[in-house]
Order: sequence, then C-alpha cells, then structure tokens
Amino acid sequence: MLDQVLFTRSSLLGALVHFIVEQSPYLPDDLSGIVRAFDRYIDAHPFAKSTELGDMVMMECTEQELHSFVYEAVHTIAEIKVLNLSRSEIKRGLTVKDVDDTQKRGHGYYFVSRYDYIKKEHDFVSLGALARNVSNFLRWDHEKTQSIGKDIDMSPDSPANE
Repeated sequence: MLDQVLFTRSSLLGALVHFIVEQSPYLPDDLSGIVRAFDRYIDAHPFAKSTELGDMVMMECTEQELHSFVYEAVHTIAEIKVLNLSRSEIKRGLTVKDVDDTQKRGHGYYFVSRYDYIKKEHDFVSLGALARNVSNFLRWDHEKTQSIGKDIDMSPDSPANE
C-alpha cells in the first residue's frame, strides 16, 4: 500500500471518463457535461496538495483521501448520479432525485437463467464500483510510473546519456 499517490488533474478526469464508458451499458448522453461538472467539483473541493512542474500541475494525496474524494464526488454530482438509473427507470420518469429512493425505484432484482442475461435497458452504472475503479486505477498508474525508471541507469557515465 502506498502512502502518497501522485497524479495529474487530467489523469483524474480521464480515469473517470474511462470507467464511465467501460461500465455504462450505453454511451452517456452528456459525457462532456459530466467532465465539466467533475472539473468544477475538483475546483470547489481541493483535496490534494498541488505542485507545478513546468506546465503540468501534479496533485498528491493519500490513497484514502483520493478514494474518499472520488466516492463523495460520484455520489454528489447530479450528472454522475443519474448514471445509477437504468434506461427503463428513466422512461418511467425517475430522475436524479430518485436515485436513493428505493420506494420509487422498486426492488431492483431481475431473475436470469444460465441461458439469458439482464437486458441493457435494466442495467446501470454502480457508483461505488465507479469510485473504486477510478481511485484504484490512479493508484496503479502511480505504482507503474514509479517503477518505470528503477531499472534505467541514469548516471553520467551511462550509455543512455550519450
């Protein structure tokens, strides 16, 4: 487990978009609106220490701070919360206000056999899984980035510097 995770703002936004598209049964109607809303949320709720490296701003925080921030964001931002509704629920008139209302949403269980599967119109994005995937990806990306240069000899006498 890492103490600190280092990432860029664009990698945070990119990870969110990647996993929304990967987990969504349909391409979200307003993906650019989701990105803008998340970007505004980052501005309004600074959670990471920022460091300027030339034109790039790096953000640094603990793994727990990152996960808590992403979890809170996906459960707060209306443009993201609506992804937790299935197409059939939207057709029934449910809105983002109804995401947490189990009375309006119904039981949510669908029975399938080993020969069939859940229909796309009943599928949705799990917000908890989305938050976990985004924060785990950024942690994994940080680990891989840190390990890339470990085997490279960067001493002045190295043939790589010729």
